[in-house]
Amino acid sequence: MKKVLIIYYDKQIADLISKFIQEKNYFTILTQNAKEGLEICKKERPESVILDLFMPNCESIQFLLELRSCPELANRVSIIITSVIEDRELNGFRSGIIDCLKKPIDVNKLTKIISDIKNFKLNLLSSSSNKATIVDTDEKAVDLITYFLEKEGYIVRTFSTTENIYQELLNDKPDFMLVNIDIDTSVSNGLEIIKTLKSNPGTKDILIIGLSSLNLQENKKMLLLSNITDYNKVYNIDTFLDEIYLAILKLETIKPLKSAKILIADDSITLSTLVKETLDEEGFQCVCAKDGEEAIQLIYKEMPDLILLDINMPKKDGYQVFKEIKSDVLVSNIPIILSTARSSTKEKILGLELGADDYITKPYDIEELMARIKMVLKRITSVAECNPLTKLPGNVSIEETINTLITQQRPFAVIYIDMNDFKAFNDYYGFIKGDELIRSTARVLLESIKELGYNDDFIGHIGGDDFIIITHPERVDTLCKKIIEKFDKIAPSFYEPEDRERGYIETTDRRWNIMKFPIISLAIGVATTAVRDFISVGEVSKIGTEMKKYAKKFKDKGSYYAVDRRRMK
Repeated sequence: MKKVLIIYYDKQIADLISKFIQEKNYFTILTQNAKEGLEICKKERPESVILDLFMPNCESIQFLLELRSCPELANRVSIIITSVIEDRELNGFRSGIIDCLKKPIDVNKLTKIISDIKNFKLNLLSSSSNKATIVDTDEKAVDLITYFLEKEGYIVRTFSTTENIYQELLNDKPDFMLVNIDIDTSVSNGLEIIKTLKSNPGTKDILIIGLSSLNLQENKKMLLLSNITDYNKVYNIDTFLDEIYLAILKLETIKPLKSAKILIADDSITLSTLVKETLDEEGFQCVCAKDGEEAIQLIYKEMPDLILLDINMPKKDGYQVFKEIKSDVLVSNIPIILSTARSSTKEKILGLELGADDYITKPYDIEELMARIKMVLKRITSVAECNPLTKLPGNVSIEETINTLITQQRPFAVIYIDMNDFKAFNDYYGFIKGDELIRSTARVLLESIKELGYNDDFIGHIGGDDFIIITHPERVDTLCKKIIEKFDKIAPSFYEPEDRERGYIETTDRRWNIMKFPIISLAIGVATTAVRDFISVGEVSKIGTEMKKYAKKFKDKGSYYAVDRRRMK
């Protein structure tokens, strides 16, 4: 059973996640402390880590940095989750804060805010109590602000929860408060604290400054350097758990090259040890077998990603092991590099004719061996993830391309392409014609890019009738119009003459109602850095999906594209 470590400050949310994940047949380990989480990672080696990004004292960022600097854990996956929504700062201003101070604290800005408050009080001829209150769970930030305010002559009170806070503020009102608007736990919520204070006649005149760590623009580089694998913003609890589960499933399909498990089958213990040590240093996981029988046992027990198989071994030689593996569908797809001290061309041809992925002779040149291992793994991964119908790159390549652009902070646009009512067409005409339409759509995309001279654009096939193009923001309108023009020209040719003349087909929908479906068209949604920055593939996908869903509203009018032009506030 696969292990999932949950590091979450709010125990109620942690328990909720844990229960849901356990129902999906995962073993969960819970902790509210990031340092303890790191020790659990070292001991338990979980497949996935679910981490609350906004832990107290910035523990989550420190956890990520330490995790990625630890050799034995560097290739472990992490899912980053926050209950902080994108417009939290805006909601803070709506609730009544007069300014928002971002962490790490800018003392110069804090000085200006305090000066403005003093002038405000002076202009109103209002008396000053020289008192300030801080509501935050971040001890380092609280200590820094307290030190600064006390130097300015203020008496400072601090709270980490809402317990007794309202009554104390009524009894002894401060000149101003600093409230962390990121706090969102079962016992405290920064925005709710502000709303309550502003709705109470006795506290509504207290000036409130918001504190926030949610500065994605400034912290983006730090987050990316920390090697976040996925980043989920939580918008409501109904979708929260499903998003986590989908993220875990997605991560399980993406195995970093260097974390691959390799079986070294060789009767020379000295040579096996040398190769193992070298591969271990490169981040691979290695297991060794000293004869053919042990190799067979370990193949089924460990399910390695690649086998380095010596031909001359006792009990069962390499050829016998090879034939057993290839005759069993369960393990036949595992790539094999044959090795031998025999350097004759005949031996090499025999090995390759049997179906070996590569062949290397002893004594090994370690650099050559490393190069061959990486080449085979990369080739197998690439072939496995390409769509078999269109031969276009699949989800792994798509995510790698988008992640690279995000990391390098380069401008890009992602075009999500989907066929309206493809299921109805497929049910009506059959999967052979459906496959033909999918292949033709891929051809339309390729030809559109070629005709426009956009040869550096990336085309991927997500699956089914869903495609993706990654391009430059300024190319979006021209490219989408070209795709629609070419697709709408070929679409009617896939229909029988009577259906084409009628302009629709009649078949059942997903609820088995008889429906009329018009000539198939495209719904295209576009996410672009022209209006917002992205921190993860998940964010790009969310915006692109929203726009594609919007484009589908116009399917009765034919193909339509929608570009996200909503600027981040």
